[in-house]
Amino acid sequence: MRPRLTSCGVGRLPSRGRCPRRGCGGRLHGVRRRAALRREGCAELQRFFLGWTRFVVVLLVLQVGLAGWGAVSGGGDRVMRFIAHAGNGGMLMFWLMLSVVFALIARPGWKTVLLTALSAFMILLQGAFAYGFGTSGALGGVGIALHALNGLGILVLQLIVARRVKQAVDAKRALRAEGALA
Repeated sequence: MRPRLTSCGVGRLPSRGRCPRRGCGGRLHGVRRRAALRREGCAELQRFFLGWTRFVVVLLVLQVGLAGWGAVSGGGDRVMRFIAHAGNGGMLMFWLMLSVVFALIARPGWKTVLLTALSAFMILLQGAFAYGFGTSGALGGVGIALHALNGLGILVLQLIVARRVKQAVDAKRALRAEGALA
């Protein structure tokens, strides 16, 4: 957790949680409060990014379901179901690129932003894995296996991002309840 700045210029609050200067109370206000909010990000934007990330996780679970649904069907239905899988994959590519922008705006932490960017990069690799090795033979099977593993890796990364953003939102909420950002 980052140290909180006090209004009197002391960089960190002492262990007992109060500022040593009289009347300050160790609260953030004025210029230092605005600087701390700029550095840590806005709580409303972080809540929006949390909802956005959860929506992306739902789309990823739907994507896995559409792939399984297409894999177990046969005949003409199989092609139509994989078209739904490919269409949702295109939407996911767009949503994850927007996620990187929203992560940069919300400022949930640099690790969270990097994990979001990594998942956007991984989804760009999905097409290369699905079609780059061919569609038949042993190499086609390897490509599809890499496609499936990469998809599950994206899902795991987005679950980690959602957990990290939730922790950032909860920390901000705790600071507000404590009165440090009020």
